[in-house]
Amino acid sequence: MGLGELLIKDPEQDWIPEDVYYQIKSGQSHCVLGLTDGVIDGFFVGQVLKDGSFFAWVGYCQRDVDSGLKILDSFAKQLNCKKIKFATGRSGWARLAKRHGYKPTIWVKEL
Repeated sequence: MGLGELLIKDPEQDWIPEDVYYQIKSGQSHCVLGLTDGVIDGFFVGQVLKDGSFFAWVGYCQRDVDSGLKILDSFAKQLNCKKIKFATGRSGWARLAKRHGYKPTIWVKEL
């Protein structure tokens, strides 16, 4: 599965793979790869927001999501970020995010 396939899975997002590529290429966002024995087994892409927090646009972890989130924490700290933010419509993230200390900040009601 390619990056483009991962990004277009969520129809609520208003960005496209080309946006992500441009942001990385122009230095406005970061792409961090996770490697095991020289093979990519995960990644995340995100940027530092004006409020000093790190916003993770997209991420993928083939094996251990908990370890992937620890790497995200460490990377954000290296950038002197005090918060990490992400948004998802996937219900399984509620448990995982809570276990790692995330708190919901946005609630949406469909009308």
